[in-house]
Amino acid sequence: LDRDEDFLSTSLFGTFQWYRNGQAIPDSDVQIYRVQEDGFYQVEVLNSDGCISISDSIAMCVPIP
Repeated sequence: LDRDEDFLSTSLFGTFQWYRNGQAIPDSDVQIYRVQEDGFYQVEVLNSDGCISISDSIAMCVPIP
């Protein structure tokens, strides 16, 4: 799990599902996710062998424009 300002990303996998505060984020099946709300984020990935892994959580705060 990598962080760059208000974006989170992960390595290339078969499928992705992002979570905020333990809840799945709808329509977040992308490799790079733009954070829009403060919270604790994780990503669950599925590789080509069918193995599922979930990242540690990372705290994110949305910058005030």
